[in-house]
Amino acid sequence: MAQMRAKDQRRFLFDLYSKNLMFHSDSVGNQFICPICGPVTGRIFGPDAIIGPALTVDLAHIYPDSCGGRAATLTCKKCNNRIGGKFDEQLERERKVHDAFNPSKRAHIKARLKLATGDVGIHLSNNNNVFEMRIIKEHTNPASLKAFEEAAKNSAIDFQTIGINLVMAWFNEKRASVSLWHSAFLMMFREFGYEFAFSDLAEQMRRPLLAEEPPTEPFFQAFSIPTAAFENQSMYRIGIVTSPEEYRCFCAVLPTPDRNSGGRCVLIPGLGEKGDTAYKRIMKNKTNKCRLGTRFFAANPADRLQYRAFRQFMDCGWNNVPHEMMFIFEALMLIWQMSGDSTVVPITVANFSMHYGLPAEVNQGILNDLLHRDWISGNISVEGVVRLTDKGKAKASEIAELPNILRLCRST
Repeated sequence: MAQMRAKDQRRFLFDLYSKNLMFHSDSVGNQFICPICGPVTGRIFGPDAIIGPALTVDLAHIYPDSCGGRAATLTCKKCNNRIGGKFDEQLERERKVHDAFNPSKRAHIKARLKLATGDVGIHLSNNNNVFEMRIIKEHTNPASLKAFEEAAKNSAIDFQTIGINLVMAWFNEKRASVSLWHSAFLMMFREFGYEFAFSDLAEQMRRPLLAEEPPTEPFFQAFSIPTAAFENQSMYRIGIVTSPEEYRCFCAVLPTPDRNSGGRCVLIPGLGEKGDTAYKRIMKNKTNKCRLGTRFFAANPADRLQYRAFRQFMDCGWNNVPHEMMFIFEALMLIWQMSGDSTVVPITVANFSMHYGLPAEVNQGILNDLLHRDWISGNISVEGVVRLTDKGKAKASEIAELPNILRLCRST
């Protein structure tokens, strides 16, 4: 998808998320809800939103493209522009500061050399680990420049006591942190779709993103990943911190401007009461140093988001529920919905398989399990027809009242 043209990428993502939205709402298809503001405003976008010069839904780089970010998802244009202007620019400033002190970048930052005779505009850079100051005449008052040149000619400048003031605003760490949190939010949406966007976790995460000003106190933890321990395939991946157990939470791996690190790991609260408790414990760790064990979700989330079988993938992954159990419940719920809660309406196996989305041999195994549990009856061959049984109807009704996958497993 990285090689797609922007309009093709928008179309691909719109189609993907509109299909995923159908699994989590009453959407009839071909609709998009912004994951940031949509659950609050209720605004729904149609396919025209990604067409023409006046886009109302556009690509949102997970990490700012001005900082080298390449991965993207979709948000409404309003959220993209507001967060980009208020917060994302701070990550770009952070990158510029790091680049100026990185000898391999040959970059600079604007500064002012403060002297008794006046201020002189300079570019400050790192050349082979030696800091260089180059005077910029266009940024200096002619009188101050002349005084500086005279003082330098007469060796009257005490370079031991010169003060340097940065002209460019040093990046605002609080606003930069909201931008990084925004990246983590978009990563979660890219990974889990509307299962995440409509969750309590997303509601918690979007509060700083919808606010006009950043929180006054730190609200998340992020750790640098040493270059020696960093694996390129983990970039732009979502995982679960598995050790230490008391720090169990979600995590997102994102780029970093720090040349001494391979990336940075943003820690995200987990689900439920245990997730909240663990994150409070994490926030009490003020050292910003911790050895974490992680388990990453499989790459290519688009392969999951378009299929009903993975509707509760986030919940399942967090609660360590075997995929097979998730697939069984989702299959039963699909048949229940397709039959209209009826035990007499026939459902063709071909139609079930088309909506469910797993390979034919996997579908056969799942249907066989439903048959064995007496939740369906009929012929489960590729050309067969199945019906919901009274027992299956009762189970589906029970599941509909217990949306959490862990409770579903315990109710079996």
